[in-house]
Amino acid sequence: LYWDYFTGILAFWLHDDSEGYANTTQLVDRSVEIIAMVLQTAMIGKALDLFSFMFRSQICRHLEKLGDYTAPWKQAKRRFMEGDNG
Repeated sequence: LYWDYFTGILAFWLHDDSEGYANTTQLVDRSVEIIAMVLQTAMIGKALDLFSFMFRSQICRHLEKLGDYTAPWKQAKRRFMEGDNG
């Protein structure tokens, strides 16, 4: 998170045409407290946990639909492994 924040501030600063980079100073002043709060509350980890759960639950739901299509392949594999090639 720190690297992303730093890169964003740097990119803003490089394009800042204000006198004395006043806009960059305001951006830093207004955003530092937000970044500190996010880091202190571990909000990023909690958000990643939520998105990970949502992603995994959707993937599992779609994989269950594919289960019907894999049955013939599983039967063919079973017959092949048992030596029934006919």
